[in-house]
Amino acid sequence: MVQLSCRRTGSTVTAIKNEGSTCEQPLCTEIARNTARGETQNSQHGTAQMLTNSSAAGQDLDSQPSNKLCGRTIPPHKINMGYDYSSFFIKLYDDVLKRERQTYNVDQKEIRFAINDMKEVYKPRKWKTDETVSVAGYNNPAHRCAYVHKYALLYTGLVCDVLTNALESSDVISNALYSKNRITLCSLGGGPGTDVVGVLGAFISVLGIVPCSVYVLDYARDWQKTFSIVLEELSYGSMDNFKKTVGNLSYQYMGCNLFTDVSEKVNVNQAVAGADLLTMIKFISAAACKRTRKMIETIFKTMKPGAMLLFIDNAGGGFQEMLQQAANKCGMMSAFGPFHHYEYEKPEFAITRFGYESQSKTKVSVQIWMKPTDSTPRQQQGFQNPHSYPQADNIRVRQTTPNDNRGRQNQRNNSRGRQNQRNNSRDRQNQRNNSRGRQNQRNNSRGGQFDYRRFSPNPNGVIDDDGGEVDCNNGCCTIM
Repeated sequence: MVQLSCRRTGSTVTAIKNEGSTCEQPLCTEIARNTARGETQNSQHGTAQMLTNSSAAGQDLDSQPSNKLCGRTIPPHKINMGYDYSSFFIKLYDDVLKRERQTYNVDQKEIRFAINDMKEVYKPRKWKTDETVSVAGYNNPAHRCAYVHKYALLYTGLVCDVLTNALESSDVISNALYSKNRITLCSLGGGPGTDVVGVLGAFISVLGIVPCSVYVLDYARDWQKTFSIVLEELSYGSMDNFKKTVGNLSYQYMGCNLFTDVSEKVNVNQAVAGADLLTMIKFISAAACKRTRKMIETIFKTMKPGAMLLFIDNAGGGFQEMLQQAANKCGMMSAFGPFHHYEYEKPEFAITRFGYESQSKTKVSVQIWMKPTDSTPRQQQGFQNPHSYPQADNIRVRQTTPNDNRGRQNQRNNSRGRQNQRNNSRDRQNQRNNSRGRQNQRNNSRGGQFDYRRFSPNPNGVIDDDGGEVDCNNGCCTIM
């Protein structure tokens, strides 16, 4: 168990975290927003921390904080760290929803029906053995409106807060992205771009105005219509930094089947292979079937060295554990997390429309993996052991034994297993011998009548009194 503190409000939340994945870098939990106010810089060292519900909307963007983060000089444009975009996101998706309804003439009754349909599709579930998955009809505008109302706010805020904290607490992650002149982002199952907006918010908060190339991959090609509206509203919005970021952004929306197209279609393969950061937000739980594990392994293998994947999904269902196993198989390194059963809540996101309240809280697992480069040491500072993942939910798990020790331990276990088998075989033989002894005692008590055929090594013969085998043609010989 670890206490995850909010750098904005000071509130804390308890989450399950791997014992071996503490951050060696100090983490600033508060930066002086205005030196004229006499506020001091306060640092907290050791454990990587995540953000939880915050209500600090409207913080002063014009204040001038120190340009030192834990003793490391940071770029002058890192002045918006920790800003809460909640009110901005609320206004953004309200405008997107209005435009979507107006453009496609969607009435409230259709949206209510679509919300009920989505609830069935997104019921919590574990892995299925089916070859296919049930999906909502997002090529229908009513379903797109239902999704924007129900989930867009929460998922965007969640991604923004988690990635902001990861960038601030891990030099490995921030340096890998800050060194890029242009960051390529690939959103897997990206829908209307909710995770893209969250990522851009995190970039603005920590890295500043960064030119981005964005690829959104989703089976429902018509999500592009909603994503275009989202980008337009960002360019019209009240946040100058978002306007500038969108002005430096290029994007391509691809309708595809990620189960097969990563390896079979050149454009999809290139989008995954060329990305610096991939996002997988509430995607695996919606695509859980027999083929999902192979798809994840294909994505990991296709990623270029140095690329990272941000995973956020339901805390239950075994999804993070499955990805960790695939990551181990593909040689991925854990750069942030894992955090299990992390409760994220933004009460201001609870907005009632169409008779339904939008989602304002969730319980998720969070982790960022990086594909090592040839020059990346296996135990580089900032990385966690790729084998240190939980075996079960709701428990604190210690770091497991490294591979070399595991092999020796497995050999010892196998040797013990063989010894146990031999012991069990001897026990069974002793039981049979004891049974025969008791049978002999019973036969002796009956006057010595004994059927030797049961113990004859020759099924067609019997044993005489002298121990020699005698023939029996009819199979019914009994020596008295």
